[in-house]
Amino acid sequence: MPEVVYPGVGMGLVPGYMAPMPFGMVGPAGVAVDVRMVKQLVRQQMEYYFSPQNLPSDIYLQSQMDSDQWVPLSVLCGFPRIRELTQQRAIVVQALQDSQVLELGGEEMDRVRLKPKTDVGPTEGAPEAQKEDSPPANPTPDEG
Repeated sequence: MPEVVYPGVGMGLVPGYMAPMPFGMVGPAGVAVDVRMVKQLVRQQMEYYFSPQNLPSDIYLQSQMDSDQWVPLSVLCGFPRIRELTQQRAIVVQALQDSQVLELGGEEMDRVRLKPKTDVGPTEGAPEAQKEDSPPANPTPDEG
C-alpha cells in the first residue's frame, strides 16, 4: 500500500492547507480532508435527494420510503455520491443533525425523512385582533 503523503508536512505549512482531522480522513491523492466541509457536502447532498427538484422523479428513493416517508440511513449511505464523500456513518449522522430540512429518526438514528412542515403564520384569532387594533382601510371623515 502506498504511503500517504500530506502536502506541507516536513516543509512547514502550505498556505490554505488544512491539517489532518481527528477522524483521520484522507481524500484523493492523500490530501487531508476538512471534516466540517465533508459534513456540509453530505448534508447538502442529502437535502438535494429529498428536494422538490429530485424527489418527485426519484422512483428508487420513493420506493425505499415507508408509509411515514422514512428512508433507511443505510440506503442513503450506499448512494455513490455519499460514499465518495465519506464511508463513516457517524459523519453522515452528524451532518444530518445540522439539517433544517431533514430529520433523523429511530433509536439508533437509522432513518431519515423530510421534517414535517409547520405553519409559522399567525395563531388562531390573531387576524381579528389585528383588525381591531389597526385603523380602518378607508376612514370616513367625521360629520359633525
